[in-house]
Order: sequence, then structure tokens, then C-alpha cells
Amino acid sequence: MGKQYDLLGPEHLDLETLTSKEASRYALTGLLIEPGRVSASNGRVLMMVPTTKVDGDELPEGMKAFEPVTGRVSVDAGGLKKALAFAAKNGAIPMLRNVVASFDPADTVMEERHVEDGKKTKKVEVPIQKKVTLSATDLETSGTVKARINEGDCPNVDAVVPRPETKYQVAIDARLLKLAAAYVERHGKEVHERAGFSCVPIAFTFDAKNPECGILGAFDLEDGRVGTLCLMPIKVVKT
Repeated sequence: MGKQYDLLGPEHLDLETLTSKEASRYALTGLLIEPGRVSASNGRVLMMVPTTKVDGDELPEGMKAFEPVTGRVSVDAGGLKKALAFAAKNGAIPMLRNVVASFDPADTVMEERHVEDGKKTKKVEVPIQKKVTLSATDLETSGTVKARINEGDCPNVDAVVPRPETKYQVAIDARLLKLAAAYVERHGKEVHERAGFSCVPIAFTFDAKNPECGILGAFDLEDGRVGTLCLMPIKVVKT
């Protein structure tokens, strides 16, 4: 087996709607690409979508790839959008509807960084990847886009995800959740959190002893009344 690469598709590009719109939060303004998945977060919502892995020997001619992506990097969604323009819009080969991500050694530069050495801090030169190469082909035309990596440290997205042993999972129809949330957004009371965020909250209650029971939601209206909604689970997933 050769080198393994990540394929990115339209489902990853659509994560752009969840990126931060605050220019000062450099890493969160882009898509977070790492081996095996792409993530997006605005600091309040996090979504992670797995990538498809492909062996380098299986890549078609014209789908240029260098070294597999390592670590976690943030790139603007515009780069992926441009690369997907070279991918096949349909067809029997799924790989051609995607973009392959890789690191070109030519886009690596040496920069000084402060590192801890015992009780002291010293400057050392370390290799820094500046761009991600995104390549696609429909077998007739091919294209490669160099997406600049955003400055700043990418957040550890796993730190905010519940541990496997603490998970309590129920499946809810996304369309019903959207319907209920839209109503609460129109009629619920807008409040401000300590962090300064404006939101219209819904407080959810789960019955861990009866996982087939509905998920209860409560929200405040402007005049002090409390609305209630109950979402029935589709399927219980035990972990």
C-alpha cells in the first residue's frame, strides 16, 4: 500500500456556513483539514465530516498529489471551491467528483519559533507549511489550486467532544429540528451570555432512564411565558 491521501468533496465545502465570520479568529475563519476529516467551527457550533481515504497509486493522471496532509491546518473555503470546479460534476467514478489534498515540499519554509527547553525558551528554526495543494480532474481537464494556510493555532476540536463513555445518543430528524428551531428563533426571547454572544436559547432535557422518551425543549418568550417542544427520537444509538 502506498501513501494515503484525503479526498475532499462538496460536503466539505458546505461546512463554510459554520466557519467564524470574525476576521481576528484566523484559524476558525477557514476549514480545518486534518488526516481523516474536515471540521468547521464558529466557536459555538462544531461540525466534523470524515474524508475518503485513497491510495496514491489509485489517483488518476492529472490529479496531482505530493505528500499526505499531516497535522491540522486551516484554509479558506474559496480554495476548495476553486479546486472543485475542475472535478467531474457527475459520473460513475466517485473519486473524480472530489479533490485530493496534499503538501507540496516547495511550499515549506523555515521560520524561527520559540520553544521550551527545560526552564528556558529558545529560538529554533522549524519547517512551516504555508499552503495546501488541492487538485482535481474530470479526465479531460485538470486543475491545481494552492490554498494558503491561515495563521494562528488551530483549536483542538476533540477537546470539546464528549468522551465515548459519557455519550448519550438519540437520533432526531434534522428537518424536524430545523422546523422547531426556526419557530423558536422567530418567537423566543433573545438573551446575552457572559461571553457577549447574543442567542435565543432552547434548554433540552433528556431522560437517560427512558431513552425512547421524547427530548423535551423549553424556551422563553418575550413576555415571560415559557414555550415547550418535544422531539421524538427516530432511533436510539447506544454507545
